[in-house]
Amino acid sequence: MDQEHILYSIKKADLATLTNATIGFSAIISLIHQNFDCAAILIILASIADGVDGAISRRCAYSSLGKHLDSLADSISFGMVPATATYLLITPRNTVLAFALAVLFLSCGLLRLARFTTMRDRTVDFQGMPITAAGLIIMLFTIQRERTELFLQMLTSLIVILSLLMVSRITYPKVQNKRIITLLGVTMIATILAYTQEGEMLHLLSGVLLAMLLSYTLSPALKLTERD
Repeated sequence: MDQEHILYSIKKADLATLTNATIGFSAIISLIHQNFDCAAILIILASIADGVDGAISRRCAYSSLGKHLDSLADSISFGMVPATATYLLITPRNTVLAFALAVLFLSCGLLRLARFTTMRDRTVDFQGMPITAAGLIIMLFTIQRERTELFLQMLTSLIVILSLLMVSRITYPKVQNKRIITLLGVTMIATILAYTQEGEMLHLLSGVLLAMLLSYTLSPALKLTERD
């Protein structure tokens, strides 16, 4: 018996996932042309597409492809793109270090996705930092690259810390508070719109968004403090 054509198995959520992957590929092209700000904005868009994918999949049934397609798309947008940006930014100073950091982030991100794919039906919260948040933090930080002389040192530290957090057993909560989700979404859209305008607004809004995501990075520690 012939299997159903692959195109007939695509659901609405899969279209959002493919959009995520397409945006991620577009970000890589932007990096090839040394347009880091554009790449960062595209990854914000990719994270929105990833969120839409999740929202649709919670209301509709997963396709036979969806569970694996989502991780493949995330590996491009939130794994390959930040790794490539890291390599391009650090390689003028130290090519070996740039390659090592890029491989570290990409490898840990892929491991995180593989674990998520096998455990997603059994856990309420995330084990290890989600690659979406880690990749978005790196790309938002690239917008601030001309704001500090210590940018490369800080980027190196971020890469190592986020890589370790992704493969850790630390529990990260799923953000379900509607107010937080709305605030995050509005800030993302405002940051995207700021890219189309000249001035300091892009750096300001991307900095606010970066601070929000970094606070999520610290959320497990804050949760432990509240318990104590």
